Amino acid sequence: GSAVIIGSAAGVAVMGIQQIDFMWYLKKIGWLALMGFFAGIAVFLLQMMFF
Repeated sequence: GSAVIIGSAAGVAVMGIQQIDFMWYLKKIGWLALMGFFAGIAVFLLQMMFF
C-alpha cells in the first residue's frame, strides 16, 4: 500500500469521485496510514530478530 492517497491510480480516482481534498486526507487519514507503515516496520524488525 501507499502512505498517501496519491500513491496509486485508485487513490486518485477516489479523490476525484468523492471530491476529497488532499489536505483533508492528510489531516484525517494520513496519520493512520503512517502509523500502519511504522507498525509494519516494527513487525518486520521483530521477525528479523527472532526468526
